[in-house]
Amino acid sequence: MILGDTQTASFSVHLVEIGAHAVGFVTQEQGGCRFFAINNLYRALEDQPFDSADTARSAALELRRDADPSLSVLPTLAT
Repeated sequence: MILGDTQTASFSVHLVEIGAHAVGFVTQEQGGCRFFAINNLYRALEDQPFDSADTARSAALELRRDADPSLSVLPTLAT
């Protein structure tokens, strides 16, 4: 994007981690944020809107908890 002298761009990204593993990131947008998966296990959350980065992380934790452990390289995390 090319901006004129009076225009500014603002872009905010937050990493979503479970334990020591990055599983995705959220980008801020009007009214909340949107999730983008880094790990294939979290593709079900891809491009979904969330109220906040915390709610996106909670959804990722729930997805991880429900997933077959053999599908992920992530260790099982204690809850």
